[in-house]
Amino acid sequence: MKKGLWLGFLLAGLVGCSGISMGLRFADLLAMRQISRFFDLDSARRERARADFGEGLAKLRREEFPRIAATLSNFADAVEKNRVGGRAGIERLWNDVQAHFRAASLNFEALGQNLVEGESARGFAKFDAEFAATQRKEQERVQDPEREREQMRKRAERAVKESVEKLRDPQMAMLEGAIAADPPQAPLRAESRRHLFSQFQAARTDPVARKAFVRRFFADWDGLQTKTYLEARQRRHARYVDLVTKIFESLDAEQKENLIRNLRRRADELRSLASIS
Repeated sequence: MKKGLWLGFLLAGLVGCSGISMGLRFADLLAMRQISRFFDLDSARRERARADFGEGLAKLRREEFPRIAATLSNFADAVEKNRVGGRAGIERLWNDVQAHFRAASLNFEALGQNLVEGESARGFAKFDAEFAATQRKEQERVQDPEREREQMRKRAERAVKESVEKLRDPQMAMLEGAIAADPPQAPLRAESRRHLFSQFQAARTDPVARKAFVRRFFADWDGLQTKTYLEARQRRHARYVDLVTKIFESLDAEQKENLIRNLRRRADELRSLASIS
């Protein structure tokens, strides 16, 4: 069971891709493809899910895109004026992004509630089978730590391309060293997902508990995870805030110009999309 079932690509993808408008154009298709993997949809339920997703996406665009744009613009201004504030400033930016993600997630609670309520009459057979399939794939990742590191490299490459555009050799060495030394989290993540799934199984037979679980799924994702996974994730977060701070402080004038330009370009695009009625 994944938080990114219908949301992951919205902030990590829409806001992190070179063309947000292109991401929005295909959002419905991508979301319905993911939803259909887990839920047994007839034509009526499919149309309801599509409508719920569309409403959530429209609200996200109207309300959260301007806030994200403000966060990006403010950080661009801070970079330009040399007022980022070191590690504390990088940490603050991360916290702002996480707050946007949580706010965005709540826009899709109605979708989740309707999907789960409709699936309750069908016994969740498709959901359970798909979860079992994802767990098998997760076990492959557990047994291949280098695969996780390669995924981290790819994410880092995309982040670099969309921000400073290119790292210098010493900066790349810092990044590669951090990835190579980072303990894999796939085993703890897999355990936490099983824990999350067991909570869902326990809640889904009772209508009140089922609704409360879905609410918490969107409003308090971390509260559903295992303590060991959250602690490991926090340690990784601290290491990477340190790394990003070191790389940021080593940026040259050209890299800073690239960063400022890309942040403002992204902010302008978000504002433009938010204004479309």
